[in-house]
This record gives sequence, structure tokens and C-alpha cells, in this order.
Amino acid sequence: MEIRLIALCCGFVLLAGCGSPWLKPGASKQEFAADNSECIDESQRTGGPLYGNPFTFTGFFERGYYTDRRWYNACMVEHGWSQGGG
Repeated sequence: MEIRLIALCCGFVLLAGCGSPWLKPGASKQEFAADNSECIDESQRTGGPLYGNPFTFTGFFERGYYTDRRWYNACMVEHGWSQGGG
């Protein structure tokens, strides 16, 4: 679970740092944050090699997570957002 939280935070940083801003007329920052969080959750995929984590006791081998950009973009458009020119 901690790995997923770390991946989610990394996803926020990556999404905030690149690409065009998401625009929705009349939307607040809170609405963007809610839609952004929901879309990141929906677009999370497992991937990468298995690795051993000696700090967890629930299972030694875990997989990482990544955000599928296509799913994320489709989700944001579904919520009424569009990417502005950059």
C-alpha cells in the first residue's frame, strides 16, 4: 500500500510538471484536484519487474505501479476537462 501511495505522489509530480494545463470553464482548484485524483486512481496499472522489499512483512516481492497516460487523459476528458495550448 505504501508503494502505491509513493507511485501516486510521483504521478502527481509528473503530471503537474509536464504537458499543457487542464482547463474547464468555471471549475475550481478543488474540482480539478478531485477529478485529477480520481483519474490517477483509475489509470493506475501494475508494471515493471518484481522486486524484493525487505521493509514489508506482508509479502516480500511486490510490483511497481505507473499511470497509464492514455487512460488518464480519457478520464479527464470524460469529466469535462480539455488541455489548453501551451
